[in-house]
Amino acid sequence: MKIHSIARARPPKQSRAAQMHSKSLGTVFLAQGIYFIVTGIWPLLNMASFITATGPKQDTWLVEMVGLLSASIGLTFIVSSLRKHPLPVLLGYAAAISFLVMDINYVSTDQISRIYLIDAIIQAAFIAAMTVILGLRSPNPRRPGDAPQRPEGNHQRPRDDH
Repeated sequence: MKIHSIARARPPKQSRAAQMHSKSLGTVFLAQGIYFIVTGIWPLLNMASFITATGPKQDTWLVEMVGLLSASIGLTFIVSSLRKHPLPVLLGYAAAISFLVMDINYVSTDQISRIYLIDAIIQAAFIAAMTVILGLRSPNPRRPGDAPQRPEGNHQRPRDDH
């Protein structure tokens, strides 16, 4: 009985999204990370200019908290991108969709300034870029109604039992 070396053991398989790190997707995450950090720390550095640009705020502590969370997400995106670690695709979608929904919802009810539509456009662009890049990397895109593919090496014809 042979004892196999631990060094030769294969690491557990990761999901396709966890393995995903193309140069173009990394660039998208890097850009979004920089955007999240800049817009996140802006109210912390100069609340007066932030309010001038975006409109009055009732709870500045909440603006600062959202800014810190945004900067934290941005830092995660930047570090993952630069170190070529698996990119946090789920976090990317979740954060961008969250900002997009809130921007559109509150602008449409006149609760926040229309300037937030610029942020909505940026978030939509990030979502679109991720979706296109991930879609292009899909190994065998299947459409609804496509017949299932046979595994390689299985070239047997189906039996006709009639």
